[in-house]
Amino acid sequence: MNTYGHTALSEAARWKPENIELLLSLGADINYKEGTFGATALVCAAGNHRTGGVRELVRCGADVSITGGYFHYDALTEALSKCKPIDIRNMAEIAEILLQAGVKITPKMKEYVTKIGTEFEFYRDGFNPDYLEETDKGLKELYRLFDVPPVPQKQKYDGSEPIRVKSKTWQKQYGELWDMLVPGSGSAAFVQGEAIRIAGKISYEILDNGGANWDSEYRKLRDALAEYLSSGKSADEEIISKVKKISPNTEEKVFDEIAEATVKWILQNPHPIPLGEIDYKR
Repeated sequence: MNTYGHTALSEAARWKPENIELLLSLGADINYKEGTFGATALVCAAGNHRTGGVRELVRCGADVSITGGYFHYDALTEALSKCKPIDIRNMAEIAEILLQAGVKITPKMKEYVTKIGTEFEFYRDGFNPDYLEETDKGLKELYRLFDVPPVPQKQKYDGSEPIRVKSKTWQKQYGELWDMLVPGSGSAAFVQGEAIRIAGKISYEILDNGGANWDSEYRKLRDALAEYLSSGKSADEEIISKVKKISPNTEEKVFDEIAEATVKWILQNPHPIPLGEIDYKR
């Protein structure tokens, strides 16, 4: 066992699957639960999306039903729960291996497949084109294996029409505007999208990350948001004042007020405004 609490078998499953059979012949326990959360080598390999390790462990008789890890998931649920867009191709292969080995599909697994598809569609436009085709193929395979309806591709807003929403509450309008206007990475193409992107980014940094990265660039974002909300049919001065005072000490309710005001400002200024040059990097 190394300094991280990993056995030689789980290390082999992640990095050297060709050594698994040898380690088992020397007495390694294929279903041993290691570390604080009791993960087996199979759970470790699946959670790290190591296709070769999963395939070899299953071939050698690993119990696919044993749970482990922080959430005490079986290997397939663990892999799905940790799957990012870059992992989708391997995830599809791992899912097929484990389902063929007898793992039963659960509602939780289906939920994770939908979540994987939703995240991928959000980042599709900025996804590395070298891996797009194989990732798309892997995602379609996940939908097929788990009998999950495909997540619709995000419709890119091109600015040819005024910005409109269908939802009635500001919270749902916020989500609708985010999906419509905010790209998977980088700045938005239009000021309206950039306003809602910045409102969300600053809120996340302070409320979810404790302001750990708060610096001059975040202050530039804050100032830019105040400037955007002051343009066109301006937001209320009280809101703009609150935006200018945002700091790591700002209360959660203030961010809700700012998010609602940003939605209102966008809907009052529906004609897309090209973003132009910016002086911030986040």
